[in-house]
Amino acid sequence: MVKACEFFEEESTKARVGNLALASRMKRKLFDRLLECVVCFKHKTFQEEEEWRMIHRLRSVNDEQWMTENKLAATDQDIKPLRFREASGRIIPYIALDFTSSNRPNVGMLPIEAVRHGPALIPELAKKSLSLMLQKYGYEGLIYVKGSEVPLR
Repeated sequence: MVKACEFFEEESTKARVGNLALASRMKRKLFDRLLECVVCFKHKTFQEEEEWRMIHRLRSVNDEQWMTENKLAATDQDIKPLRFREASGRIIPYIALDFTSSNRPNVGMLPIEAVRHGPALIPELAKKSLSLMLQKYGYEGLIYVKGSEVPLR
């Protein structure tokens, strides 16, 4: 990605003489596409996780240079949905997403069919804890709970 950006930087510098606005827009588009590839693809060793990634970029929050160049402030539309959590001494912004079902038998609940816990020192306790949590949130009897087949040691 770095080499592609360096190449584009060189080419856009040459193009600035002719059309600065076009070169700037092209550079931004290339960066956006490359960034999407970087955050969307995972190493093949994680294939079994079958994880999906969702990316939501807030232009006025993420692109300070663009904001400065265009003399814009972050908008309420971008900032209002933000929530914050702490992780390893850092403040992490995020947007809460609603994955609950509105057209299935269990309205307002996540469409989960099964939960598998990872390797545990006491697998029965891990399974019981998961079952209690599911019961607390109204999923009792709706979700199959299974332990990991990978041993802890």
